[in-house]
Amino acid sequence: MINSVNIFDSTPEIDYDVRVTDIFDLDEIQRMQNLFADATGVASIITYPNGTPITKPSNFCKLCEKIIRNTESGCINCFQSDAIIGSHNLVGPTLQRCTSGGLCHAGVSITVGNKHIANWLIGQVKNEDVNEECLVRYTERIGADKTEFINAFDEVPVMSVDRLKKIADMLFVYANELSDRIYKNLQMKRQIEKQAKTNELLHKSEKFLNETQIIAFIGNGSYDFISGVWKNSEILNSILGLKPNDQKSMDQLLQIIHPDWREQLINQFRIDFTQNRHKFNREFVVIRQSDKAERWLHAIGEIQFGKNKEPLKLIVTVQDITERKKISIALRESEELYHSILNASPDAIVIVDMDGKIRMASPATLPMYGCEREEDLLEQNMFDFISQGDKERAIKNTELMFNGYMGTINYQIKKADGNSFFAEVNGDIIWDQNNQPARMIFIIRDITNRKMAESALESSQEQLKKFASHLQNVREEERILLAREIHDELGQILIAMKIELGMMKQKTLKLIKKTDPENILINFDTLFELVDKTIKTTKKIMTDLRPEVLYLLGFIEAVKLQVHNFQERHSINCYFDCSVPKLNLNIQQSVALFRIVQESLTNIAKHSKATSSKILIFKEDDKLILEISDNGIGIKEPHKAKHGSYGLIGMKERMFLLDGELTISGQPDKGTKIKIEMPYILNNDQ
Repeated sequence: MINSVNIFDSTPEIDYDVRVTDIFDLDEIQRMQNLFADATGVASIITYPNGTPITKPSNFCKLCEKIIRNTESGCINCFQSDAIIGSHNLVGPTLQRCTSGGLCHAGVSITVGNKHIANWLIGQVKNEDVNEECLVRYTERIGADKTEFINAFDEVPVMSVDRLKKIADMLFVYANELSDRIYKNLQMKRQIEKQAKTNELLHKSEKFLNETQIIAFIGNGSYDFISGVWKNSEILNSILGLKPNDQKSMDQLLQIIHPDWREQLINQFRIDFTQNRHKFNREFVVIRQSDKAERWLHAIGEIQFGKNKEPLKLIVTVQDITERKKISIALRESEELYHSILNASPDAIVIVDMDGKIRMASPATLPMYGCEREEDLLEQNMFDFISQGDKERAIKNTELMFNGYMGTINYQIKKADGNSFFAEVNGDIIWDQNNQPARMIFIIRDITNRKMAESALESSQEQLKKFASHLQNVREEERILLAREIHDELGQILIAMKIELGMMKQKTLKLIKKTDPENILINFDTLFELVDKTIKTTKKIMTDLRPEVLYLLGFIEAVKLQVHNFQERHSINCYFDCSVPKLNLNIQQSVALFRIVQESLTNIAKHSKATSSKILIFKEDDKLILEISDNGIGIKEPHKAKHGSYGLIGMKERMFLLDGELTISGQPDKGTKIKIEMPYILNNDQ
């Protein structure tokens, strides 16, 4: 069941520029509709053009409201009938029978601005022409109760067609005049609302302009040439350093302008006056009155001229651009410094895009790259100048620059003529104001001569190393030869002397039996002791010159024997440990390390005043470490570099030949440590 009140509460949208609700207040139009229905005795309702109700029914008869409209089909038929009766008619009302119940109805179309926006329907009356049989059949068709329908039909008021037409004519005039008057009021209301919105937008615009001027520190001013009065906004007063209550005149303004600019501006304004130039755009310097500071101003304005081309009014907008000028000056100075650095740098400075294209190059770059003009470099890809062997490495290193400064890297660079040179390159990223990479800068130094010198130095050092190695070998061979000669010659002679002395002792004792032999025996024993000491000394000299155990049993056993002899000879405890299993050294390494151990122990005995020492051999990564330490007085820094310390010099020379490194450190009263590091691979076959 469709209820007219529910339909009214869910008012549909209609597709028109003007709506009923825009023209009529629903409560007010409902009241007028009720009064009209009561005064005329007809039923009344206002609907949309499609028949959908806008107002609640007034004075509806029982037949229509309680029976016909209370059925679904009847309600739909009523809406359709209302749409037909209220169809657009600018001439007058429409009178016809209701297509739903057959009662007499009239309709007035409400038109506003040539738009049909509503129907005002009246009626629900009967006259002598109403066919009751048709009504009964209609009752059956919509499914209403026949008895109730007939009883309700009898209660329908009777009204002649002529009477209904007069009421409808009156409604037509009343409704349209009312709607026209209200529509005019609506237009006025909308105009007022539009003007209010315009004023609101203007106010917002003015507020925004004021706020913008405050943020940008822009002031306004005007000068009346006739009255000689100068007016400023608060911001302009602040810019010029004036107080709001100060009397302002053109003379005062001229005093504010910097003396260096005053005459120039006066002459320019005279030209503007004589040539009737309305617009002007100036930058100049003033002296702010509050603190006497020099400030740069940018003034944009207009001069208004009269009919006789006389100046009437000057309107100006002023902004303090001092900070901008300072930035501009600093930027210009920075650019000049930048160009000076480029021009003065002996190294090549190249700025490239992120894709490697050269955008700028210092003058030193041209001869370094073998180019005559800057155009020969610009737009070229920097990486195309790097030799093929270094190109991929250079690109990868450039990518790594995003992680931080890469330091100095060497490349081989090709010149434009095909030759190449060695370069030392430093690079960095240039970031923009949004912290995004914009360009890259590279500083390139030609190190070809240095490379050649380094190569020559390396060659010379290699030759010196070979020569020193040769000298060491010669020295060792001479020691071996000398030891052999001592062993073969002097040793044999001493042994022969000892044998001859023994034989002489026996013969002498036989010849001097009668005399006292005691003194003679003592003399012989003394001679024997001298010969034994000489033999022992000779053996020591031979061992020092050529330690036989080093050649026979190896480095470890030779060191152990050296440690044993050191402890016996000097009464200094010495601990030895080798943590490298199956230490395998070639003869050159063995001799060098053994001589260092010998020299170190000799220095400990002579200078350290130590009571104990330690010799450790171990391996770290691919290096063999030999540490010799003591608990003595500690070596002093001057002694490390003492020119006469031939023992230390000799140890360093031996390590140089083995590509090793020798360091000496000492702490007062805590001893000295000698540390040797040399390349070593396990199971070394050298």
